[in-house]
Amino acid sequence: MTNTLGFLLHFFYLTQALALLFKDALWLRLAMIASNSAGLTYYILEQKGGNEPLWLAAFLLINVVHLALLVRSRSSLIWTDEELDLRNTVFKQLSAGAFKKLMKAGRWKTYKASEILASEGREVKSVMFVYSGAAVVQVGARTIAHLRHNTFVGEMSFVTGAPASATVKTVQLTRCLVWQAKALRDLLAKESELRTAMQSIFSHDLMGKLAQRDSEKVM
Repeated sequence: MTNTLGFLLHFFYLTQALALLFKDALWLRLAMIASNSAGLTYYILEQKGGNEPLWLAAFLLINVVHLALLVRSRSSLIWTDEELDLRNTVFKQLSAGAFKKLMKAGRWKTYKASEILASEGREVKSVMFVYSGAAVVQVGARTIAHLRHNTFVGEMSFVTGAPASATVKTVQLTRCLVWQAKALRDLLAKESELRTAMQSIFSHDLMGKLAQRDSEKVM
C-alpha cells in the first residue's frame, strides 16, 4: 500500500508540472485530469480527512467539463473536401473560427449550363463563389468576360448596393458556394475580423478579373 500511495503522490505532482509544459489546451486538460485523479485516489486510499479530496474532485469535474467542451468545439471544425480546399487557398487568411462561421452562413449549390447567376440591372440577392465550372459575363448581348473557378459573382453589388452591372450565365455544370446577401451582411457586421478579411478577398478577386479581362482584350 505504501508503494502505491507513494506512486500516486509522485504521479500527482509530476502530471501537475507536466501540464504546465503543454501549449495545446487538449493535452493540458488531459494532464490535469490525470493529476486530479491520482491525487483524489491518494487521499481516498490514505483515508485522510479534510477538504483536499473535495477540492480535487471539484477540479477533476471542472477539467472533465472543459475537456468535453474542447473536444466538441474541435469536432465541429471538421471540413468537407471542398471546404478544406477553400480553407487552404482562397480563404487561407481566415482563422479557423472565422472560416467556420463563413461556411455555416452559406450553402453549396450546383447549377446546370445556361442558368442565370446574376441579371443585369436587377438587385443581387446572393453572393456566389464559383468553386468549379465556368460562366460568361454579358452586357446586353455582348460577352465581356469569362469566369472560371475560384471567383466571385455579385460581390461588387454586395459592396456597393447597386444593381448587377452585367448578366452572369453558366456555360457548363458549375458548383457554387452561395450566401444570401442579407445574411452575409449581418455576419460581417458582427465579425470585424471576417469583414476585414472579406474586403481583402473581394479586392483580390476584382484585380484578378480586371487582369483577365485585359488579357482577353489583347488576345
